[in-house]
Amino acid sequence: MATTLSINKHHNDDFNSQGFSMKKILIALVVMCSTAHAQDIVKYEFLNLDGKKETIEAEIRVPKSEPNGKAVIIMHHAGGWKQGTTTQYADILVKNGYVTFEPRLFNSKPKLSSEYIGEVFGALKYVSNVSNIDKTQISLMGMSFGANLTIFSATEWANKKFTDGKIRFKSFVALYPVCWRHTANIKRNLKASEENSKIPDDFEDKWIGAPLKIMTGTLDDYDGKDPNACKEFIETIPDENQKAVTTLIQYEGATHGWDQPSKSFFAPTACKNKGCTNTNTNNPAVIEKGKSDLLSFFNQK
Repeated sequence: MATTLSINKHHNDDFNSQGFSMKKILIALVVMCSTAHAQDIVKYEFLNLDGKKETIEAEIRVPKSEPNGKAVIIMHHAGGWKQGTTTQYADILVKNGYVTFEPRLFNSKPKLSSEYIGEVFGALKYVSNVSNIDKTQISLMGMSFGANLTIFSATEWANKKFTDGKIRFKSFVALYPVCWRHTANIKRNLKASEENSKIPDDFEDKWIGAPLKIMTGTLDDYDGKDPNACKEFIETIPDENQKAVTTLIQYEGATHGWDQPSKSFFAPTACKNKGCTNTNTNNPAVIEKGKSDLLSFFNQK
């Protein structure tokens, strides 16, 4: 069994009124035994799009030995955290010295992915105050719903709104995002404000210029099985600095959700917003290749 960290308290560096003691984190990180890693469920505060405080749970995992000072925040897909898809990535990252942080979204009915940007930056603030973490070495990744959220969090608008540029992610990985949606946002074919009035239409025009890796399959039904959908998104990015550091890995024959249990379901936004049946086909070979590619990307200096 994994060792339990004694950090089950509210925390955020903007909310000192919680009286959280950083000493507890220091104690937690040294209370280790002969397991692969220590883990615990914590609560952290964030500001929602209206600027109001909310609280959410997350699972934090800390490597037992030889931590590399880096951390990765992992955002789950629309199926929710209980499906455990994020665990396989947390396991490989912790094994390689990373601290991982997995927010548990959807305390109630899932909202639009853009409604959760505050949770992302609340997690960033929390992790940046964990002992032995280099604040400049925190990255973000997500799957599907979480991948779209990851991409949103790389924009200049999101960073100014939630951190005022005082802290930022080092890099981003988006696993099977809905690429047509981001292209449509940039081209104003799907205005952000029409979906969420709290988001400006031009929010995907300017970015922070941090490395963004998109990993997708050639048979993704959300993009209508169009192998050029994510390429088009990258080419459409108007920020040349961001475009230069945004790269794509495509897995031949992989569907949406290749790292999830196989299933088919109707999705209103699939087939480029026309609506169609999406099929997730579990693909062990792509899962392992994806983990390797993910680790190689995060290991870059």
